[in-house]
Amino acid sequence: MINVKLPIIEAKNISKRFKIPHQKETSLKGTILNIWKKKTYEIFYALKNVSFSINEGEFIGIIGKNGSGKSTLLKIIAGIYQPDSGKVTIRGKISPFLELGVGFNGELSGRENIYLYGAVLGLSKKQINAKYNEIVEFAELEKFIDTKMKNYSSGMYVRLAFSVAIQADAPILLIDEVLAVGDINFQKKCFNIFNEYKKNNKTVILVSHDLKSIEEWCDKVLFVKDSQVEYINSVHEAIEKYENSMNMNNKDKLNKKIKKEIKFEKSERFKRRSSIGRIQNNKAEITSVKLLNKDGKEIKEVTFGERVILRVFIEIHKNISTLLYGYHIRDENDKDIIYSDSIINNKDLKSLKKGDKYIIDWDFNMNLNEGNYHILNVLSSPAKSESSDFSHCDLIPNALSFKVNNKENVKIYGFAHLEDEVNITKIKD
Repeated sequence: MINVKLPIIEAKNISKRFKIPHQKETSLKGTILNIWKKKTYEIFYALKNVSFSINEGEFIGIIGKNGSGKSTLLKIIAGIYQPDSGKVTIRGKISPFLELGVGFNGELSGRENIYLYGAVLGLSKKQINAKYNEIVEFAELEKFIDTKMKNYSSGMYVRLAFSVAIQADAPILLIDEVLAVGDINFQKKCFNIFNEYKKNNKTVILVSHDLKSIEEWCDKVLFVKDSQVEYINSVHEAIEKYENSMNMNNKDKLNKKIKKEIKFEKSERFKRRSSIGRIQNNKAEITSVKLLNKDGKEIKEVTFGERVILRVFIEIHKNISTLLYGYHIRDENDKDIIYSDSIINNKDLKSLKKGDKYIIDWDFNMNLNEGNYHILNVLSSPAKSESSDFSHCDLIPNALSFKVNNKENVKIYGFAHLEDEVNITKIKD
């Protein structure tokens, strides 16, 4: 008799719809006054007749533009949502790592939340006690573990949530983009966990806009378009279909328009303005930072969803073998909202000579909540000291400030990945 191994996850014709009310009551008074008024709704299909199967030990990527249904699909697999029709069969325990802070209580300390979140994941108190030190060490939160979590940064939230989630030792791990707010060192540790999962034949489903990570880690990719599965199989073919659907040619036109008559800039005004808290070692310098709109004009206010370019001017003062560069977008409370760097994009600068000048363009949609933000820029080189991986050549805590408005009142929950793309231009004197 031949034993046929069934897929570890199997979805058959699943659909999920939501009711979006036309009336938006924002106060108790408004609710009471309109209590007898007939409510009208718009039906929104997050998923339509989605079918696929995933085998044990596969590392699956899910890609698609914002609103395509990726996160809804992951929540149905996790059992958070029930499909309106169709069926999902799961043959194994799941450890979900879906949204920042789900399962946490901001009024409790990090220590208390470890036990709370662990219980949500099905861990007993005895199991958590046995792994407690390992969790705190992995999260690098020894000094803050008794601080209330409402005072944690987004990066601290992510580190603790992921550290607890991997202790569940489930055969299936679900990850929804939240690693985007982790720093370089933490992402390295997460990737080490991915390696361990692959060696141990565990199944991982990763939702991400970071196509480099998708390409590096995934065995297959599921491309979701307009609430349906457009394609599932080859990583490269899925990414190609996704890029074509996003009309990448328009981005190329935008880059060419903004790069027209590009000139290197060294601003003394910027140097004075960015001096507070700045760290430098005289190897490389950020000489100016600008936020540009589609016409190449410098801006201080951005409309939600607007495509922009963050332009960073760099001058090299000493020969450097490798230069890493990155940016953080931070909110008014100095919490990291978005982070990206040359390691993630696999575009470190190599063999730099004294006097070299570069312009780095980060190209992305400004999909952030309405509010005030500022940008931290950093240049680093590999450190010779064993106590640190990197040495800061130039770190500017507040390179520029800007405001995001949301004129269309688009609903945003949590954090957003900016789908950034980096381009480099070397300037010849």
